[in-house]
Amino acid sequence: MKGIFYPQMITGDSIASKKSQDEIRKMTDYERVFYNMTQNDTLVITGFEELKFLSTSPTIKRFRFWNHRKGFANPQVWFIELTNSAAKNNTELQSFIDAASVTFLKSAWIII
Repeated sequence: MKGIFYPQMITGDSIASKKSQDEIRKMTDYERVFYNMTQNDTLVITGFEELKFLSTSPTIKRFRFWNHRKGFANPQVWFIELTNSAAKNNTELQSFIDAASVTFLKSAWIII
């Protein structure tokens, strides 16, 4: 809602226009996978959790989440770091996130 994290951060800036089911059916497997990867309306994020053991400063919080993509059987693990330079030790998580910015985002491994 605050716009600090959005699908293009994962999918990149590639935008493929929507295709009909018939057009998708006629694609090769490679084309279909690439097409699905460029669609940012097919992302589902689950398992979002704070990694408190990696958050050594009250101004930085690190998280892990699973990214599920259409056409892929297994989710991918991602790491994200948020920084809020005004945060203190007693800052509530929601307040921290509201004023934070993304300072690190990295894909990790696929869950099998």
